[in-house]
Amino acid sequence: MELMKIALIHPLDSAYNHQGQIKGIQIFPGAKNQNMTAITNYVSSDPLRGDPSDEFEARNYMLGLHRLGNPMDPCSDPWGQVLGGVPCETIDPLFWYSGDPESQYGWLSAVSTDYRIMAHTGPFSLEEDKPITIIVGYAIGQGIDPLNSVTVGKEVSTFVQQFYQSNFDDNILPVEDEKNIIVDEFKLYQNYPNPFNPTTKIRFTIPSNVKSETSNVSLKVYDVLGNEIVVLVNEEKPSGSYELTFGVTALPSGVYFYQLRAGNFVETKKMILLR
Repeated sequence: MELMKIALIHPLDSAYNHQGQIKGIQIFPGAKNQNMTAITNYVSSDPLRGDPSDEFEARNYMLGLHRLGNPMDPCSDPWGQVLGGVPCETIDPLFWYSGDPESQYGWLSAVSTDYRIMAHTGPFSLEEDKPITIIVGYAIGQGIDPLNSVTVGKEVSTFVQQFYQSNFDDNILPVEDEKNIIVDEFKLYQNYPNPFNPTTKIRFTIPSNVKSETSNVSLKVYDVLGNEIVVLVNEEKPSGSYELTFGVTALPSGVYFYQLRAGNFVETKKMILLR
C-alpha cells in the first residue's frame, strides 16, 4: 500500500523543474521530461551515412535511419561490431553504438574517424505563434585519452543527474571529492541512468554515528503492485558509501521502486525500465 501511494502522487504526464532548495520543485501537469528517441551519426565519406543533402535526409537521421531512409542493422554494420556475447538482433537499431567501450559490451564503433553525432528527442506538437520551452543539458568529460574520457564523462553525468534530481542538494559532491565525505546520515540516491535498459546503478550511504559499527541493511526492488522483485542487499554493513548495479533480463518495461531499510530508516525511490 505504501508503494501504491507513491505511484499515485503525480499524474503520469508531468514534467518536473528542479529550482533549488528555496524554490523547490515545480510540476507541469501535461508536460513531459523527454527521453531520447534516437542517437545517430554520419560520416562524409560514406554513401549511406554521409552528410544530409536536404531536409528529408536530415529527417531520416532524426528517426534513427540511414540517410536514404533504410534502417540500421547492427548485425551487418561495416563501421561497428557487437561484443560481449550480446545477440546483435536484440540491440535497438535506433541508438547507434550504444555499447559500453569500457567493458567492451554491446554495439561499439570499430572505426576511428570524424563522426558527426546527433541525439534526438520528441516529437513535439507545435502550433503556429504558440511557443514551447525545451530545456536541454549537456555533460562533457575530458580524460587523458579517448577511453578515459568515457570514464570521466560517466562520472560527470552521474554527478549532474544526482545533483539535479536531489533538487541541488549541497550534500552531493563531485566524484573526485567523494573519498573525503564524512558519512553522517542514511541516504538513498536516485538511480542512474533513469530510465534505464538493461542496467542502472544504485547508491546509498550508511552513517558512522549508528549504535554499532555495523548496521543491518536491506535493499529491495518492487513492482507497482508492491510485489517484491529482487533482494539486492540483506546483510550487515559497516558505515560508508556503497554503489551496486541492478541489471534486468526478463522484466517488462514499467515503473519499479527500490527501497532501503536500515533500522528505523526507510526510503523508497522510483525507477523506470524502458525496453
